[in-house]
Amino acid sequence: MVRGTIRFAGEREYTQVKVREAEAAIEEPTRWFCRYGVKFEPNPRQTEWVSKFSALGEGVSFLARKYRPGVIEGGQVLYLAERGEAFETASGRRLPLTIYRHITVSAPVSTFRDAHPEHLTASPPPPFTGTGTLARTPESVFTWEGDLSVQFPGLDPIPLAGPSFEPGYCLRESGCVRQDVD
Repeated sequence: MVRGTIRFAGEREYTQVKVREAEAAIEEPTRWFCRYGVKFEPNPRQTEWVSKFSALGEGVSFLARKYRPGVIEGGQVLYLAERGEAFETASGRRLPLTIYRHITVSAPVSTFRDAHPEHLTASPPPPFTGTGTLARTPESVFTWEGDLSVQFPGLDPIPLAGPSFEPGYCLRESGCVRQDVD
């Protein structure tokens, strides 16, 4: 039992709690390690992709995977976005608390147009908006641009394209290209 002044306000005051005591427990993970000799069984969706694209930014990531027909329900493309938000005290000390927001949505193959390794356009359905375009310049530099963003509950739309993102693009038969941000 924890006693004292306990206040919790959800994002944009979606929910609020004010109490003087609450039940509490400490939980320690027991399954965060690999055991030598244990056979790893991957999720079939992890291995059945045809092409995939990723864009990694500061605290946010975007991933699009195109699959062969019939592998996933709802289409041939799976879009994923994740945002991690760490917290600090007023004095700048990082707290051992990070909130992760994650969205996964399937979509028709028409939302993911690719011509590896020269060009890719992603236009995922809601809660995503806009379009992101990967293009190879004549100097063999890749640009990831557009107005692609995602709307997580309780937050303003978060951009998923632009020069601060590190793009990576793979085609199962041809290999991968990746470009680091300077």
